[in-house]
Amino acid sequence: MDAYVKTLLTVIAATALMVGGRVGAGITAEIGAMQVTEQVDAIRSMGADPVQKLVLPRVIAATLALPLLTVMADVLGVTGGMLLSWGQFGIDPNFYMQTIFSAVTVGDFIEGIV
Repeated sequence: MDAYVKTLLTVIAATALMVGGRVGAGITAEIGAMQVTEQVDAIRSMGADPVQKLVLPRVIAATLALPLLTVMADVLGVTGGMLLSWGQFGIDPNFYMQTIFSAVTVGDFIEGIV
């Protein structure tokens, strides 16, 4: 299970690349449409910085969302393993979770996220 938590990083990294490409293209198209309709100029004429109003919130949201995606994938993977071991092999879910908590340290979890 230690290996699962650590190596999930590669799966999430690939997902992050796909999400980054797709979200980046969406943001670019949205800001491009705003530029064409002069909404960016309107923000600038009100004295606000368009980068801080349009780009920064989206970058912060993506930066926060991707590690949360990793945590969700870890939880779902452990839960799926527990259900499979219980259904297929008759391993008690309490024993499974005790084993997980004794085998996987917080450092392993953090290493998988970072």
